[in-house]
Amino acid sequence: MNNSTILPEKCTQFNGLYKWTVQKQAVNSRLDKYITEQTNIFSRSFVQKMILQGNVSVNQKAVLKANIVLKSGDTIIMQTPIPYKPTIDDIKIANERIDIVYEHEDFFIINKPAGILVHKVPGVNNQVTIVDWLLNYGLVSYALHDNVRPGIVHRLDKNTSGLMIIAKNPYGHAYLAKLFQDRLIQKKYVAIVQGITPPEGSIDFYIGRDPITKSRMAASRVKRDHTFRTALTHFKTVASNNSISLVEASPVTGRTHQIRIHLQAIGHPLLGDTLYHVADAMFTRHALHASALSFTFHDQLVCVASALPDDLNQACLYYNLN
Repeated sequence: MNNSTILPEKCTQFNGLYKWTVQKQAVNSRLDKYITEQTNIFSRSFVQKMILQGNVSVNQKAVLKANIVLKSGDTIIMQTPIPYKPTIDDIKIANERIDIVYEHEDFFIINKPAGILVHKVPGVNNQVTIVDWLLNYGLVSYALHDNVRPGIVHRLDKNTSGLMIIAKNPYGHAYLAKLFQDRLIQKKYVAIVQGITPPEGSIDFYIGRDPITKSRMAASRVKRDHTFRTALTHFKTVASNNSISLVEASPVTGRTHQIRIHLQAIGHPLLGDTLYHVADAMFTRHALHASALSFTFHDQLVCVASALPDDLNQACLYYNLN
């Protein structure tokens, strides 16, 4: 079995249909691994789902096993759901909810509302995204990753609200990406969590993909395998009342679901987080807001803050978290 990374090969793509011809460097690769690395936009679990549903063929024969070993010259076709194309009215509605709170010639910062995806994800084809909004209004002058994620240098979960940086051009993208890589962008989040949290603390559990439920992340005191990566979150308690706390969290690293899984790991899950806790009648989403960003762009210090949105502010009033 060839375990090395497969170099991208020529791919034909039209209306959700992808086609490849396997080259020599990919011989003996697993089918699901090959497709995942060729597209770079679909997760391996999504590809496996497409295979199980009969949406993948090899040499014009449908296959239902993800572990098929490929040969040179094999022709692979995968049919995925046709991507949703938002209407102008859809994007105008999104535009009314998205605020640009800071602007520079190379980037700008938005206040993203909860409920909006940053970019398209496999299996979700009927929602306007931040990328749709950017492209429709011509707010970025370039695209990376085959036009999939123009301007995007970091992400917020769909149901996380708050501040997000968008690059306007290739220079801004490269500079900001380096700042994120070097951990020179300070981020603060506000969360409403279950239980009375300590006055302050740090959480350094490793974070990796949950081995049973692939949509979840898992936290561990030890590194379970090579997929678990170091993660560090500092936090302090802003207010507590009746077994509910308002917490300010500052992630040093940027792992998927980091704040959500770290706080859950120490016994303080976010209210409304149905992935890591339970549903809450007061919340239609998890109680997390990206409240502050600070960094230096060349010699210019950028500090931006965002007040709690109405739903979280109302929750603070209800729980008397002043």
